[in-house]
Amino acid sequence: MDTGRVGARAGHDVRTVQRAEASGWVRITTIRNLAQILNCEPSYLQVGQRSSASNISKSSTTPTPAAPSPFRQLVRWGPPDREAGIVITDVDGVRPESFIPWHQLYPELEKRLLPKMFRNPTGYRFVTRHFHGKKDWLVYVTGPAGHDICAVWFGGDPLTAGRFDGLIRVGNDNQVWQIYQRFSDATYLRVGSMYSSVERALADR
Repeated sequence: MDTGRVGARAGHDVRTVQRAEASGWVRITTIRNLAQILNCEPSYLQVGQRSSASNISKSSTTPTPAAPSPFRQLVRWGPPDREAGIVITDVDGVRPESFIPWHQLYPELEKRLLPKMFRNPTGYRFVTRHFHGKKDWLVYVTGPAGHDICAVWFGGDPLTAGRFDGLIRVGNDNQVWQIYQRFSDATYLRVGSMYSSVERALADR
């Protein structure tokens, strides 16, 4: 497009309208009136209107609302009233309980919790254990050689006879090494620790 020619045409159009209005012989009320004075097609004058309407539409677009922030949750181990897995509630008790069975929980723990527990989580895995005939009563972490490395308690404090507080603890029979809280986006935040990693705890035994 020849921008110089378009600019000259626009200047000529403005002067033509000014002379017509000053003479008092015409009253411009529609685009068609204006097109007759300028001797052009009405569509020539409507381009700007369409552009303006498009700009207004774009500028008035409603912004996308931000995703809600993840909230803290309380967990407890499923047995004895459920299968292996965790029962989840929010800390305020507003939302209904939900349950994550072990086959869904295991990959979550392996991906989200294990790397927080160990400096190098390679070769470690979560397992369930029976206890005095009670199926899947306990949870342990085993090492590369298959030996139990530490226990994991969901919801209860082993040092206070299993008092429930909804947190997740890692340790052995005598000590709690690390404490975590689960969030609604399936992440785990460490909220207390005696050791920065399970490796450090094992080295101190």
